[in-house]
This record gives sequence, C-alpha cells and structure tokens, in this order.
Amino acid sequence: MFRTIALLAAFFSASLSIFAAISPPSPLVQGIVGLPYPPSSSSPNPFIRFTSNNSTNARNLVWSASGLPRGLTLNRQGVLSGKPAASGNFTLNIFLKSGRTTIDSGNFTISIVDTPPPVISGPFILPGGQFDQRYQNNLPNNGFRLSAASGYPFSPNSIYPTGFYWQLVPGNLPSQRLPQGMTLNANGVISGTPVWPKPPIPSTLQTYRLQVRATDFLSKSSTANFTLVSNLLN
Repeated sequence: MFRTIALLAAFFSASLSIFAAISPPSPLVQGIVGLPYPPSSSSPNPFIRFTSNNSTNARNLVWSASGLPRGLTLNRQGVLSGKPAASGNFTLNIFLKSGRTTIDSGNFTISIVDTPPPVISGPFILPGGQFDQRYQNNLPNNGFRLSAASGYPFSPNSIYPTGFYWQLVPGNLPSQRLPQGMTLNANGVISGTPVWPKPPIPSTLQTYRLQVRATDFLSKSSTANFTLVSNLLN
C-alpha cells in the first residue's frame, strides 16, 4: 500500500512538473486600447510569442488560448497580436498541444488600459492682434501655437510637433471664425495678417470667439473655446 501511494505521488509530481514551462512570464506586457499589441512604448519586441521548455521533441505543435481580451488573438505558432478593443484585467488560459496531447499549459494575466482624450491648455483668451499687421506672439514671426496634454500624442518626430492634429470648428457667424487673412494649421499654429472686415464695422475692435479641436493618434479628440480680439489702432 505504501509503495502504491509512493508511486502515485511520484506520478502526480512528474505530471505537474511538465507544465508551467511557458514563457514569457506572467503578467504579460500591458496593452492599450486601439494600439497594436504590444505597444512599442511598452516592449522592445514587435510581438509577444509564447515558448515552452517541454516542446523540444514534440511534433505538430499547436498553441491555443481562452479568455483573450476582445481584439487579441493567439495563432497556432504562439504569437499574441491584434488591437485590444476593451480595457480591463484579463486572465488567459494558454495551452500547447502535440496532436491531442496537452504538453504544456498556464494561466497569464494581462492588463489593457484606455487613454483619455486630449486636454487643451490655455490661455483661452488669446494674445490680441492688430489688423493689417502680421499676428505673432509666442513664435518668432510665425503666430501663436496652441498646446494640449494627456491623450495619446503622435510621435514627436511626426508632422504634428505638438503631438496633436488641430482644427478650427467653424461657426455660422463671421465672429465665430478667425479673421480673414488668418489660419489655424494642423500643427496648432494661428498665424497670418488679419484683414479689416468688409463692410467696415462701427468699432475699432473686433472680437472673435473660436472653437478649436485637438485630435490624438488614436483619433480621440476634445474641443475648447478661445477668444481673440483684433484692434484697428496702434
């Protein structure tokens, strides 16, 4: 009887030892909703691939998984990829089979996070301008640059140096747009030479109330309202 118990214990010990030889270790690299997994900012490797120490002499190996976040897949070669579509903490059940025999398995946790939209920064009352003179303020000879934070910015080396794509949301009234002669470009720079409105208005000042949108790499956006006053006089 004691020998039988000893043999059973040895069998279960050996059975357990063939599992849990899968790498990489848990928890897996964090993912970001809407970005290819794994994000380049979180991992130097272009993909996550599972391997097992128990697969040296096995044939016809096939990886499979359950509990994957929506948007991620594990192919037969053990490569985990895709674009996560929902945030949360997930537990993956990973299996490696040779034919019908499971030769390795393990549980792995992965966290998927979502990013907030951009937050546009002030000042929301823009530096005043003067009609018929080039508008310039915080950029030498080139107008005023808007700024934003948070979100998931474009790469600093991209065509959007602020990390965001900027647009003016035009209103129905002339006072809800930039003065004629001025523009807001995709880099967030307000520039140009404001032209006095035609027909002339009975005032030396003209106030413009603008709505501006900033969009990040993941196409999330937010808007903010700005006020610009242009003056006719020196």
